[in-house]
Amino acid sequence: MLYDCFKLYVRKSPSLKVGFRVYLAFYITQHTRDEELMKSFIDFFGCGYYQTRSSMNAGDFYCVKFSDIQAKIIPFF
Repeated sequence: MLYDCFKLYVRKSPSLKVGFRVYLAFYITQHTRDEELMKSFIDFFGCGYYQTRSSMNAGDFYCVKFSDIQAKIIPFF
């Protein structure tokens, strides 16, 4: 099982004039047996974090900082 994708999140933000804030995230999902591989992405890209999913035997490498996605993740692809 390997999933990777870019996601856009739209959340209400009363402090902004338009009332919403948009977030971009990149993540990769693998079985927990590949936890060390997933954690190695943090060193490879120099950003992100690893989180284990509680509902299944899987973990995710996340990158949510826009500047890291733009400068490190996208050029990789």
